[in-house]
Amino acid sequence: MRGFSVLLKKEFREAWRSWKFLWIPLVFALLGMSDPLTNYYMMDILNAVGNVPEGFEMLVPELMPVDLIQASIGQFQTIGLLVMMATFVGIISKERASGMATLLYVRPISFGAYFMSKFIVMSSVGFVSILAGFAANIYYTSILYGTLEVGSLFAIFFTYYVWLLFVIAVTLMMSASFKTIIATTCAFTVIFVGQIVDMIVGLF
Repeated sequence: MRGFSVLLKKEFREAWRSWKFLWIPLVFALLGMSDPLTNYYMMDILNAVGNVPEGFEMLVPELMPVDLIQASIGQFQTIGLLVMMATFVGIISKERASGMATLLYVRPISFGAYFMSKFIVMSSVGFVSILAGFAANIYYTSILYGTLEVGSLFAIFFTYYVWLLFVIAVTLMMSASFKTIIATTCAFTVIFVGQIVDMIVGLF
């Protein structure tokens, strides 16, 4: 693919300059640590907030480490994906609207190189983000609830990463096919309808 290395360096440079390798993983890390901390300190939080009736007792189910990881994955599936998709859904359509893509097309650069350079950078940001989210969740879960088998953790991590690669590919294809507003609508519709279908299929 012509010009691939040049485009890849350009995309990585832009991702670093816009702090995508910092703030998106930070969002995932906060989501990852929120469930183990919130569930463990729920009664302390309620007492600190006040307005709790005297003698009130809240029955908190006994959670296993895998329950906390599944809860965090649920957070990644909603807030995390929203952040990822909102950040990258206009990555091609905005360049096309501003004329930047046209300037690139007149040079000896293939569309495959242009597409793949963006896909690799988005995938790298996604990998670092879910790694930060899982690491934060595993750290606090292991301290407060216990540990999980390493094999299970790797299986969960890479399974979710494969799903994230699919989300990134759909987002990028929509960005290449439509204007930003339409691409955003289509990408969100495809991904979240897919999640609903997956949930329904999982019930049977």
